[in-house]
Amino acid sequence: MNRTQRVSWMALLLCCGLGAWADNIISLSNVQGAVGTEVTISVTMTNSDAVSALQISIPLGDDLTFVENSQIAGSRISRHTLSAGVNNGVLNLMVYSTSMAAISGSEGEICSFKLLLGNSPGTMNLIPSKIALTGTEGNSLTASVSGGTIDIRGAKAKISNSTLNFGRVGINESSQQYVWVENVGNETLTISGISFSSSEFSTSTTLPLTVNAGTSQWIYVKCTPTARGDLDEEMTITSNSVTGQSTIRLIATPYAVNELRLGNASGSTDEEVTITVSMKNMDAINGLQMEIELPNDLEYVNGSFSLSDRKQDHVASATVSDNVLSIVAYSISDKVFTGNDGEVGSFKVKILGSNNVYLNIQKAMLASTVDGKSVDVLSGKYGCTIHVKSPYLYAANSLDFGSIPIYQKNVEKAYTIRNYGDAPLTISNIVFANGLFTVKETLPMTIEPSSNKTITVVCEAKEEGDFSTTMEIYSNDPNRRLYIVNVTGNIFTPDYLTGTVKAQEDEVLLYIALNNSSDIYGIQFDINSSIDFTSSADNITLTERGKNLSATINRISEGKLRMVAYSKNDQYIGGGEGRVMTIKLVPMEPLTDGDYTMTLNDIVLGAKGMTNIYAGTDISITYKVGTIKGDVNGDGSVDIADAVCIVNYVVGKPNTTFIEAAADANGDGDIDIADAVHIVNYVVGKISALAPRFEWNIPEPE
Repeated sequence: MNRTQRVSWMALLLCCGLGAWADNIISLSNVQGAVGTEVTISVTMTNSDAVSALQISIPLGDDLTFVENSQIAGSRISRHTLSAGVNNGVLNLMVYSTSMAAISGSEGEICSFKLLLGNSPGTMNLIPSKIALTGTEGNSLTASVSGGTIDIRGAKAKISNSTLNFGRVGINESSQQYVWVENVGNETLTISGISFSSSEFSTSTTLPLTVNAGTSQWIYVKCTPTARGDLDEEMTITSNSVTGQSTIRLIATPYAVNELRLGNASGSTDEEVTITVSMKNMDAINGLQMEIELPNDLEYVNGSFSLSDRKQDHVASATVSDNVLSIVAYSISDKVFTGNDGEVGSFKVKILGSNNVYLNIQKAMLASTVDGKSVDVLSGKYGCTIHVKSPYLYAANSLDFGSIPIYQKNVEKAYTIRNYGDAPLTISNIVFANGLFTVKETLPMTIEPSSNKTITVVCEAKEEGDFSTTMEIYSNDPNRRLYIVNVTGNIFTPDYLTGTVKAQEDEVLLYIALNNSSDIYGIQFDINSSIDFTSSADNITLTERGKNLSATINRISEGKLRMVAYSKNDQYIGGGEGRVMTIKLVPMEPLTDGDYTMTLNDIVLGAKGMTNIYAGTDISITYKVGTIKGDVNGDGSVDIADAVCIVNYVVGKPNTTFIEAAADANGDGDIDIADAVHIVNYVVGKISALAPRFEWNIPEPE
């Protein structure tokens, strides 16, 4: 329970004990005053009973002091005696009459007294802990009490730090800290002065500085030492705070600034960049030494370290061991480097990687002669960052030439290389594991950032068969110095079969042509159809190209026939193209008009030794039974070209594709110029239909 709660609780008990409903009321006045000043408290009484004496006990606490003999009797007790005193922090006021005379009147001031206010701003409650009233007959009377308040006004500073430790501060350099000042009072705090016991400390805070009640402000303190030696000084803050001046201890350790610093650099992969070594020194430096660990992405350029014009007769050496660069520079005659700031030397490194690199000085020292002794006066060492730009090669990891006919020399394939990096990509060389491949473009080749170039890979087809090799791309991409591309494909001899069909309702003629560059010793294939055909060796007619083979055909199953043609006496079909045979297929039942399909599969073209060199796939053949009347040239439509075919036929110059059965366009049984005119009239829309279906008569194609 805090003090305020305790006093309030005492007042409640007192009211209950003295009778909350009494008609006799004792009241204390409400006042305010500045800290450290005196205020007057008035005691009044409103009474319905005749009162001859009273006693009031008021706890004062630590922040209130009774002013001795400050009590003054009011007009109502001119015949009474007033006494006041403090016992154990409680002010006791007593009013009495030896004749038991009544206090005059029924309301008004009884007396007043003075209190000296303490240094704690805030509101204080004056609540009597005891009230005793006596009547004119000596009897005890009941009373209630109304306590008063004292508002103590003032500013009060609360300082966040009693000590500011600046630590190590370079001579002639500045280090800044701050003090946080909070006003815990109830009046505006005004800081009117800030002073230091040493000129090496100062503030940038503008005075006077006001701090409103309940708020805070910063006071900035700067330390700028001018010489070696520990500093232990004071800062004094003068304000209107009730606490008076505030003193803060200031501590610092000045040191001479003797620093080594590596300079930042930037460059691209495979580029050499220069790293500067700067020295800022207050002491006279006659020698230096440092060790720098080189990451794998950097390589020291031998012999590249050199001293700047700050040297006198200094000599230097730089060596690399276990990726650590060691640099030493000294003067045999103990001369010092000139100047106090700037580059003292430099060296070069070659960028090997693609990521930014941080170079850190691991160990270092600066030698200076102090009091006749050579000592290390290094105060700081700082590394650097090398910002790296690098190319980024992006390309497919495979290149497929597909199938290449062996007669097709120098087949070209495009291959694109992209640079997704931020530095130029250089393709220095491209090498193939197989000597059949070359690149048309001249190397080296440069590809700018965010760009691409396409190279042309050339394959010289020489030997038949599948091939698989590698294309090796050499570049300056640090992560892909060698980029390997798998190159695949197939070189084949282009030996093909083709098939065409002419059909009528009771006979289908299959014409087989061969396009070959190799010598063919045998042919085999299966004929698959939804129509069930029969055939025999007698139904196979060999052309002049195919006469060196013997051929047979057999029904394997319903809808499937197998044709086999083989060499006689090691004879063969030489290279070339054209028809080799005609196979007549007889349907089990007559065919109706419509579209049909047959497929030739399991095709074998036998080279010497019966190696299958067939380069194609299954052959699907679509054919029509019945002919469109008027479609004289058999192209599937009736147009002016068909009329021309009839004219050529009539004058004795029939087209090779002339279909006689379709030429009787008017259906009169003759083929003449009237049919040509009939077709023209049909094409231009003068008639809507041609003659009915023709009779079967399909010529054999070439």
